Amino acid sequence: MKAAAQKTDVQMISKYREALENYSKNPNLKGSQVWKQKDLTEISFYACKLQCVPTKLITTWRSTLEILQLHTNAIRELPDIDAESMPSLKALTLSNNRLQRLPCEFLMKCRGLEMLNLENNQIQEASHHLIHSHRNISELNLSQNQLTSFVGQEECEDYAGTLSRIDLANNNITSISFSNCSTTKEEDTELNSHIPQIILPHSAFSSLKVINCKGNRIDSLTPFLPLLLHGQLEVLLFSCNRVREIPTEFTTDSMKHLRWLDLSYNRLTSNSIPAGSFGKMPQLDHLFLNGNDLSEEVTSSLSSLKIEYLSLKDEDNVAPSAVIEGKLFLGSLQSAQSFFLLKQLAITHVLSVLRTSKPFYPEDFQYMTIDAEDTASYDISKCFEMSHKFIDSGLKGGGAVLVHCAQGISRSASVVISYIMKKRKIAFEDALRYVVEKRPIVCPNSGFRSQLKRYENRLNDCSIS
Repeated sequence: MKAAAQKTDVQMISKYREALENYSKNPNLKGSQVWKQKDLTEISFYACKLQCVPTKLITTWRSTLEILQLHTNAIRELPDIDAESMPSLKALTLSNNRLQRLPCEFLMKCRGLEMLNLENNQIQEASHHLIHSHRNISELNLSQNQLTSFVGQEECEDYAGTLSRIDLANNNITSISFSNCSTTKEEDTELNSHIPQIILPHSAFSSLKVINCKGNRIDSLTPFLPLLLHGQLEVLLFSCNRVREIPTEFTTDSMKHLRWLDLSYNRLTSNSIPAGSFGKMPQLDHLFLNGNDLSEEVTSSLSSLKIEYLSLKDEDNVAPSAVIEGKLFLGSLQSAQSFFLLKQLAITHVLSVLRTSKPFYPEDFQYMTIDAEDTASYDISKCFEMSHKFIDSGLKGGGAVLVHCAQGISRSASVVISYIMKKRKIAFEDALRYVVEKRPIVCPNSGFRSQLKRYENRLNDCSIS
């Protein structure tokens, strides 16, 4: 009965999608049949152009609503629902909105939350307090925000945590902690300097099994040791960070639960991995170290590990293709992730033609990001001129430029083709043929091809005039 009711809820919401899309003209949804529905348990307002949420939308089904999906709108804040709570709400999705801070006041009324998704907003601050104040949360997603830290701001009593997965990927985090307190008092360190310190994870994280921290600026694995040694952590996704060495604890058999470890695209070198690392982990069956600066000797030694899936080197196709030798490169997202590869090619500028892409190494390279979709209807030609200026700025300064999208096939390829057309004063087909010779997988989608042909006509008109 419950499943059938939820299905009806979704169908009902879809029926009134048109009214919701005209929300700006009718901010209170006046006259909408949605208010006549009783005892709804699930509501989904996906891509309805909501800039704020009507209080009535929350309060009408306060006691029955279990799932509220408000993703892909333009929401900046949530309404004040007074002192009353939403006891039944278990899942709240607010991804792809414009929140600049955690909606703490609203969340405090939702004590039963088990899943909270705030991915791809503009949130700048979050701490352990969010978890301490919502002790039923099992899944928390804060990926693709603007966080610079995730630590405990104050002492909190122990309790049995239920959090099993936390996603913090693609932020700007440099400081992170999962232990009992964020700092150690200096006097305590002096008094107990002769006693080996055992830092335990806070009990709030005692059930944590999956951490996704890829795409941040964390330079050490030490903050994760309490969870790895004394917790239940099974999966650590940590690619595209700044780690320069593997702690000696990774040579022991103390990490009894870890089965998936991704350290690809960090700053590891052959000298920074202690002998015997990873070999005594009883559950480890997936290990990723590709995209680091490892010698043949080290990779040969690691390849003897009895691990089901082991990635030590990038595939050959990760390296970008030289369109103009030593100057202009066309590649994939993996090309842009590899710090050592970028340095090896003397790249100075990176042009990302990719949705929701953030600079991986902004302190080392100059970036420009174009939020482009790989669809025939997307107008990529509007990006040509600004892209050309960025490429020129890199080349004129004596640098080298990487242009990339997800695969280096359509979006970034179209930008590079347009650049070659303009600089060499050649037709689209000739420029396409030239770029395909350099990177055979290049294949702009049909819409981009049409736009490039029109761009050829514009260039011809300019040359005639």
